[in-house]
Amino acid sequence: MDPYSADASAVAEFLNLSNAVHIGHATGGGEVARYVAQFGQPRGRAAKAVLMSAVPPMMLKTDANPEGTPMEVFDGFREALTVNRAQFF
Repeated sequence: MDPYSADASAVAEFLNLSNAVHIGHATGGGEVARYVAQFGQPRGRAAKAVLMSAVPPMMLKTDANPEGTPMEVFDGFREALTVNRAQFF
């Protein structure tokens, strides 16, 4: 994903994009996630990211991925969806 996100960054720089909405489907979702994490916010190039049926990079915090998101966050998403799906979205 790093080469893809670097390519996306080069295009955004060349086009001088700011506050763009980046949308990714399937593997492109992983590219969008990596791009936004690495290049999007510090340069003001990304306002939002949309991942549709995406294959994002590993997000869960594990021993092998210590900077990931703790499982409790995902548990909270599941609980909020169960309690009131419309409100969650």
